[in-house]
Amino acid sequence: MREYDAVMPSEQPLPTLKTPQGDAIQISVSHFLSGILPPLRNGIDAATVVDTLLHTGNRASRPISSTGRWRGFPNEPMHAKGTAKQVFRPLENIVRSILETSGVAKSSLSLYINSRPTESEDRHQEFLPDVYLSNARPGSWQDIVAFGELKKKAGYEDVRDNVNKVTNSMTKCMYNDPRRRFVFAFTIDNANMRLWFCDRARIWVSAPFNFITDHIPVVHFFLSLIYADPADIGLDPTMIPLGDGRHYDIMVRSNDRCMTTYRTVDVLFSGSPEVLCYKGTRAWKARKVVDGQEVGEPVVLKDSWISASRPPEAVVLEKVRKVELPTELKSEADAAFLTVECYGDVYLTSSDGDALDCTRLCSQDYIHYQRVKSRAALDDTNRTSDTGVPAYLVHHRVVFKEVCKTLEEETSLTAILRALARIALVLQAMHSDGWIHRDISSRNILVRDDGVALLGDLEYTKKIGKEDEIRVGTPDYIAAEVAEQDYNFTLFPGGCIPPAVLKTYPEKCEAAKDKMPARGESRKRFPFRYNPLHDLESLWWTAVYFLVNKEIVLISTPGGPMAPDESPTEFGIANFAHGAFATELFLNRNGRRNCLSLPNRFMDRFSEAGFHECLYPSHIESIGSGAASGLHQIFHDALQVVADVEGYDKLIVRGITYISPENYLARMKAFASPSPSPSPKPANERGSPSSSEWSSEDGSVSGSSSKRRRISTYEDDLPVLPERPEISKRLRPYLQRRAKNASRGQVLTGRVG
Repeated sequence: MREYDAVMPSEQPLPTLKTPQGDAIQISVSHFLSGILPPLRNGIDAATVVDTLLHTGNRASRPISSTGRWRGFPNEPMHAKGTAKQVFRPLENIVRSILETSGVAKSSLSLYINSRPTESEDRHQEFLPDVYLSNARPGSWQDIVAFGELKKKAGYEDVRDNVNKVTNSMTKCMYNDPRRRFVFAFTIDNANMRLWFCDRARIWVSAPFNFITDHIPVVHFFLSLIYADPADIGLDPTMIPLGDGRHYDIMVRSNDRCMTTYRTVDVLFSGSPEVLCYKGTRAWKARKVVDGQEVGEPVVLKDSWISASRPPEAVVLEKVRKVELPTELKSEADAAFLTVECYGDVYLTSSDGDALDCTRLCSQDYIHYQRVKSRAALDDTNRTSDTGVPAYLVHHRVVFKEVCKTLEEETSLTAILRALARIALVLQAMHSDGWIHRDISSRNILVRDDGVALLGDLEYTKKIGKEDEIRVGTPDYIAAEVAEQDYNFTLFPGGCIPPAVLKTYPEKCEAAKDKMPARGESRKRFPFRYNPLHDLESLWWTAVYFLVNKEIVLISTPGGPMAPDESPTEFGIANFAHGAFATELFLNRNGRRNCLSLPNRFMDRFSEAGFHECLYPSHIESIGSGAASGLHQIFHDALQVVADVEGYDKLIVRGITYISPENYLARMKAFASPSPSPSPKPANERGSPSSSEWSSEDGSVSGSSSKRRRISTYEDDLPVLPERPEISKRLRPYLQRRAKNASRGQVLTGRVG
C-alpha cells in the first residue's frame, strides 16, 4: 500500500457516467492505474512485459502481432462472426501469455469465459458475469477475484446494457461475499474497454481505451490484480472463513487496541441485495473465541461502514443511556437500549504498520488513495464530496450483549402494538433530554425473548438543533416533512407553530407565533431541521406498515400455530384494494402527504381497503389521533388500549408484503394466467379502488405523477405501479414485456434479475 500515490488536480467537476446504482466518477486511465489499482509487485513493469510479448518468440505465434494487435483479434469484435463467448475466447490466452511473460512465480489465477453469458434483463442472483478471474471455474461469487462484462457491439443500447450488467455484478459480488470491502471489474464494448472500481461510498470508472491496440493498461490491470495481496483486491483479512464457507472468525479491535475474536453462529441481517453504495450493514449471532474454543453467551456482532464525521454508535449510546427513563420503564433494568460489549474501527495490518480501513476520497479538487493511521488523520479532508456522499466511510464493528429479533419478525399484532407503545415512552425520555433518533423503523425496534422492546441503531441519533448534513431515515417509515425537507403541517388548527419548532427555533419563533409561514417561505425563515414530531410520525408509519402493508389473519388459539386453512395462501383479487392502499402510502410520496393533510382521507381509504373484520377502524383512528397529538403519553396510551382489546391476541401479521416486487409479479401472474372468460364483476365485488385517482374510465391505471399504462387484460384491477425509482426501473420494462404475452393468453413466467 502507498501513501498519497496519485494526485490529480482538476479545475472542473469530475465527469460522471450514469449507472443504475448512481453516478460513476470517471477518471483517466493513467490515474486509475496509479491511484486505484494495487501496486505492481516489485520487479514487474508493464511496458517491459508488452515489449517482450511483441518481440520474443516465433513471429507467427507472438501474443502481439506485427500489426500491433492482440493475437486472436485481427478485426474488431463487431465484425467477427460468432457469439460474444466465441469472439472473446482469445482473452483467456492473452492473460495466460501475460502471466508467463511477467517473470514472476506462476499464479494459480486464470481468466475464464462464462459458458452461459446472458443479457442483464434475464439475470438473477445465481448468474455469474461474462468473464471472471479465478483460481478455477467458480461455483460462487466468493471464488471470484475480478470480473468483466462483454459486448460485441458498441451501440448506445450495448453500452448501457454492459453498464447495467457490471453494476449488477458488483452489487451481487459485494452482497454475496461478506469479506468484500471493494471490488474491481471491467467492461468491453466492441474494442472499447473500461476499468471499474467500487467501494462502499462510490463507483469509479476509467475513460474508455482500445484494449486491442493499447496493451499497457491491459497488462497493468491483470498483473496488478493477479499478484496483489488479498487485502488489496478487496478481501477483509480480519474475517477468516471457516471450512464450511458459511461461518467466520471475525476480529474486533477496541480503542485500547485489544483484539477479540468472535465466531459467527447465525446470520441475523445480511444487508440489501439491491444496493451497492451504502453502509453494507451485516449482523451475526456470534460467540467469543478463546484459544480456539467458543465461550460465553451468544452476542450480536454488527459490521458496517459509517461516516468518519459522526461518532460511533456505541459512543452515542453511552450518552443516550444516561437519560431519565419514564416511571413505567424504571422497573426493568436496561429496558430501553442495547448494551455494548466492545466496539472499534477495523484496522488492516501490513509490513509498514496498521492502517484504518476506509473508503477513498473524491472531491472536485483532487483524487487520492491514502493510507491513514486513524480517524484523526481524516479531519483535514473529511467533508461531504461533490457527489453528496460523506468524503470517507470507515469500517466499524460493535458487539451487543443482547440477542434480539427485530419487530419485522414479530407476528403477534398485540405484541407489535405493545412494543410500539413502549418505544413511544423511550422516545419521550430521549426527546425530553434533547435527543432525536431520526431512523425509527421496524428493523430498528428490537424485541427480547421476554417480549421487552428495545430501541436500536442509534447511528444517526443526535441532539436537537444541530445542523443536518444529510437527509436520513428509512424510506418506508420516513416522516413526510423529512422526505421533502420542508415544514408542511401544523399541529393545531389555525396554523399555530408546533411546539417542537418552537423548541428548535425559540428566538426566531418569538416574532412569528401566530402562523407558520407559507410553504414556499418556510425554508427561508425556518431552515429545516429534524425534530421530535418526526420521530413520532415515523413510529406511526411503523404501526401503519404492519396494519396496511401486511396481511392480518385470525388464528384459533392465541400464541398457537395456524390451522391448515389459516396458512398463507396465494395472492387473491380481493387483496388488490389493500395493495393499492399500501402503494399509496409507501410508494407514493404525494399519496402519503394527502392521507396526512386531507380530512378523513386515511380512514376512508382504510375502510375501502377491506381489512380483516376483527380489525376495527375506530381502533386505528384512535392510534392515529394519539400520534397526531404530538404527545408521547397519549400515543402510548392509544397503542396500549388497542393492544389490550379482547380478541386482538388472536390476530397475527402474516409475512405477505403488498408492495414488494415479488408480489407485483404475483399479481400480474394471477391476472395473466389463461382461464375461462368470466363474466365481469362489479368493481366493489372485485375490491378494486373506485377513486378516479387510482383508475380511469377506460380501465387503465393512473397515478399522480405517472402516465396511464395498459399492461394487462384487467387493468382496472391493478394498483398504481411503484413510484420508488429503484423498483420502478426494474419492474416496468419487465411487466410491460410480459403483459404482451398475457394479452395473448400465455402464462406469465420468469424472474426479475
